[in-house]
Amino acid sequence: MDHAKVVDIPKTENSVRDETIPSQLVPQLAAFFDEYGLARPDNWLFPAVKDKSRPIHPNSLRGWYETARASAGRPDLRFHDLRHTGLTWLAEEGATVRELMDAAGHADVQTAMRYQHSVDTRRQTLAEKMGARLLSDDTPEIVLARIKALDEKIATLEKQRGEEKKKLAALLG
Repeated sequence: MDHAKVVDIPKTENSVRDETIPSQLVPQLAAFFDEYGLARPDNWLFPAVKDKSRPIHPNSLRGWYETARASAGRPDLRFHDLRHTGLTWLAEEGATVRELMDAAGHADVQTAMRYQHSVDTRRQTLAEKMGARLLSDDTPEIVLARIKALDEKIATLEKQRGEEKKKLAALLG
C-alpha cells in the first residue's frame, strides 16, 4: 500500500466488501448528509474537511480519536479498539466465524477467532439451551429454577430501566 495516497488498492482481496449499515444509524447519517451537503450517491461517506471530493485521511480520524480519548481520560484505549469492539459485539450476538471473517475482511479463521470471547451472559444462554434439550421442562424444580432466573433478569432490567430513565431526564434537562 502506498502510504502517501489516501485511496489505494486494498491490502487483500478480502478487504473489498460491502458494509451493512444498521437501520438505527440511517436517520443520523441522513441528517449528517443534509447538514454537510453530502446527499449525493457519489459522495464520500466521510469526506475530507477541506475538500469534500476526497475521502477523509485516516490520520484525521486518529487525531480526533486521540483528542476524544484524552478528554475522556482513557489513555488505555487504542484506535484499533473500535474495530475490535465492533467485531466482538458481532460475536456476542452470535455471528459465526465466517460472518466475522466477512465483516472484518479476514482471510483466515485464526484471525477471526480473536473476537470469539467467552461472555458470561452468552455462556448462560447456551447452558439454558443445552438444558432445554436434555431435560423436559415440566417438573416443578425446573419450572421454579426458570422462574428464579427470570426474577433475576427482571430485577436487572428494572435497574437498567431506572438508569435509562435517569439518563433521559438528564438529556431532557
